[in-house]
Amino acid sequence: METKLRPDDALPVIVHVGTCSIRQGRRIPAEISAHQARIVLADRVVAAEPCPICRPEIKLGINLE
Repeated sequence: METKLRPDDALPVIVHVGTCSIRQGRRIPAEISAHQARIVLADRVVAAEPCPICRPEIKLGINLE
């Protein structure tokens, strides 16, 4: 997961599959479990977004629609 640098950071929190190679270097990476990834992807307050390349929601078996 790539977290925000500051609370007012305009970029969203992004969740990746652990092997994803497109992580953006300007954010703080945080390793989370599959359970935690499901929680942050479903939580409307966190508003985390799945990486459009590695598609963690598919690997986690969740539907975000």
